[in-house]
Amino acid sequence: MATKKCKHCQTEIDAKARVCPQCRGKLGTSTATGCLAAALGGIAVFIILPMMLCNPTDTPMPARTPPQAEQARPAQPVQTEHAAAQGPENSCEKHIELHGSKFWAKELGKSEMWVLTNHPINLWQYQGTPDNPNMGRKMGEMRVGSRALILEEKVEDYRVRSPLDESVGWVSKIQVAHTLYQDVNTFESCIPPK
Repeated sequence: MATKKCKHCQTEIDAKARVCPQCRGKLGTSTATGCLAAALGGIAVFIILPMMLCNPTDTPMPARTPPQAEQARPAQPVQTEHAAAQGPENSCEKHIELHGSKFWAKELGKSEMWVLTNHPINLWQYQGTPDNPNMGRKMGEMRVGSRALILEEKVEDYRVRSPLDESVGWVSKIQVAHTLYQDVNTFESCIPPK
């Protein structure tokens, strides 16, 4: 049987003992060692726990490609052709609202936080014809649940300007929850023009 000396009373005791049978002094690890172990354990929890909770099929969000300079517009009040015809006092325009994080979380089988972090809605360059739509390269992106001004409408797609990066591109109607009329300057709901 291996033995060691009690650090309190110097009595020979079993090496596995945690309390001295003679003086009842605790023989556990030193305070410094205990604090170090607790700190390392805490750090390990913050590193390992997220890894365990992550689904191995999750893919990270791809690096964002900047929109082309000719597609970006300066951040200023919008004046579309329709609004210009009506005058500056009435700038009520048709917008899209994308499906929100709850919809996509259910659709993708992920958490809402995952959807908000990793699922941008891409805007595409339109290169197709009505009978053969073909999406080109990525022009920009939007966040789920966001709204965007409609610039053009086709049978299955909308051409919009992203409020996120001011890029212009096409988004499929499948990703749109509904359309609404909104003032382009105040972003308040408005009555559609006649």
